[in-house]
Amino acid sequence: MRKEAHGERLANMCSTNGLVIGGTLFKHKDIHKITWNSPNNRDKNQIDHIIIDGKWRRSLLDKRAFRGADVNSDHHLVIAKLQLKLKKVPDNNKPGRNILHVNRLKDPEIKEKFVIELRNRFRVLDEIDPTEDNSIEKKWENIKEVYQNTSEKIIGFRKSSNKQWLTSDTWKAIDERAKLKEKVLSTRSSRLNEQTQKEYSEKDKEVKKRARKDKRNHLEKRPEEAEKAAARSDLSIFYKITKKTMWTIQTTTSVKDKNGKIITTKREQAARWVEHFKAVLNRPE
Repeated sequence: MRKEAHGERLANMCSTNGLVIGGTLFKHKDIHKITWNSPNNRDKNQIDHIIIDGKWRRSLLDKRAFRGADVNSDHHLVIAKLQLKLKKVPDNNKPGRNILHVNRLKDPEIKEKFVIELRNRFRVLDEIDPTEDNSIEKKWENIKEVYQNTSEKIIGFRKSSNKQWLTSDTWKAIDERAKLKEKVLSTRSSRLNEQTQKEYSEKDKEVKKRARKDKRNHLEKRPEEAEKAAARSDLSIFYKITKKTMWTIQTTTSVKDKNGKIITTKREQAARWVEHFKAVLNRPE
């Protein structure tokens, strides 16, 4: 079977668009690869294909041609076996994993409240009738419940947010932007819609400007917070701040020439670095 020009174009198209040709994935006899016979039955070729998006590659189990299908055609029937692996729909009613805000225990006042509450609950536990279930499992359940209920009442749970550095003013601006967006979608008058869209664009610029400022202030405070954590030997906080800071740093390997064009080959990149430092350090050969 010859690979003709249109076959090469098909392969290039699939490569460019992240598609997979099913016939290239599975081993079969040639008779199960051929999809077309010429009317004189002399020429045979594989010209019918099943193409699938690359992200569904693992769902494709097999692909082959079946010569026995009586369809009155010089093309053979091509069949693929698929096994769909659908993403599980999240249960929004199921509570997520809550994390206790244990750092609040560093506050002496909160710590004292926690100890008092814990002591009172254990006193109540000691007054339980000994004739009741007194097994090891029951004792463990009671102790665990005391600690859990006390923790939830006194220190509570941490608020999960990826944007903890945003200030209240920025969140207020975000809410205002959301209301303007709803107004844009609900306004039918073209004149009012144009005015509302303009207000939304201005508010969007304000939100982004505030967010950039908040993030910049947050990043500038990190070294100071890390230094304070190290001074009081709080290695947990020090490690978290250091880890977040390292993730914030973004590196790039792109090198550009004097005209701003990206250089891709290592040889050209090395030559560009030599050129750069000669100019910066003013050291001619």
